[in-house]
Amino acid sequence: MKYKFSIIILFCFIFSGAWVITGTVVSGLEFNNKVNIDSNEYVAISSFSTEIGASYQYDPILKKISINYNNHYFVIMLDKRVFIIDREEIISGEECLRYNDGQFYINVDTAKYIYDIFTADLQKQTKVEESSAVEKKEQRTNSKLKINTICLDAGHGGDDPGAINPAGYCEKYFTLKVALALKNELLQVLPSINIVTTREDDITVPLEKRPQIASAKGANLYVSIHANSTKRGNKKWQDASGIESYIFSLEATDAEAEALAELENASLETTEELTQRELVLFDLRLNGNTRESNILVNYIHNELISVIPLPDRGIKRARFYVLKKMVIYDTPSVLLELGFLCNKTDYKLMLDDSFIELNAQAIAKGIKKYLDDYNQRYNIE
Repeated sequence: MKYKFSIIILFCFIFSGAWVITGTVVSGLEFNNKVNIDSNEYVAISSFSTEIGASYQYDPILKKISINYNNHYFVIMLDKRVFIIDREEIISGEECLRYNDGQFYINVDTAKYIYDIFTADLQKQTKVEESSAVEKKEQRTNSKLKINTICLDAGHGGDDPGAINPAGYCEKYFTLKVALALKNELLQVLPSINIVTTREDDITVPLEKRPQIASAKGANLYVSIHANSTKRGNKKWQDASGIESYIFSLEATDAEAEALAELENASLETTEELTQRELVLFDLRLNGNTRESNILVNYIHNELISVIPLPDRGIKRARFYVLKKMVIYDTPSVLLELGFLCNKTDYKLMLDDSFIELNAQAIAKGIKKYLDDYNQRYNIE
């Protein structure tokens, strides 16, 4: 039996901009071992994954199943009516994943929808007008996936000086110089990409506003620029030197990373608690965002350490507020600490315009390499 399915975009339904699925699905996939749960048809996730030739993983902490198949990435959470294909939200009328009698079950309509997305040759099995609809939907999905706007966030500014070294030099000046130099570099190496910033002058931009600005400007890649420092109480505080690159994690790499995140988050004027909607989006997007951010940070960090004459302090993870919000916005993001203001050698370099340009060129090169990789992985032209 064939099922017919209609797909619409509903902008005012729970998740703004999400796809909404209603009705029944057109698909060449049929299930003979369906079960009825609360008057809805489901099939065992093990049977579904076998049918499409894919493996799946269950995360008992976040209560979600992830499937990687044909360069697509699918995430579905237990007892939720929303799932994600690649980075596209799909809202369903029924719970997409249920647990019953020791097994996980996927809603049949959800399974058929995923099968249609994952199966490239399905278009050959459908009518011409149905094929046209699939092509248009795939074009919209690619448009959603395409990274076309990069936000550069110069840390601190205005009333918030950031770290201040013994000479009285403030972090906010250095981060702004790097951000503006990086913007100019990106405009040259990525002329088709829109480059936006959270600030282009010495103005106060509250920490909680920075991710909002990035989202409002349509950013789908985010780079936060900072300079590092350590507490004077540390006997070796003037010896700390080098470059660190960060992505978000609920657990910090080490005590220093955790302390740095707390320091950077200290200027928050609002609570860090998430709304129910944000919690759902955060849970759904954390794994996929971490994967993309990790690829991005590796490209950038490797370019930095290859040309910057400072020690490599590594790629780390910590609970930075701005990076956490970018997970919710489903935006690959990194936070860069480009040297220690408290170190005389690092500080001397930071005052040199050639050092600023070197950082900008390295970061831009890393971003370009990531975008080339990203576009190849998602077949984006």
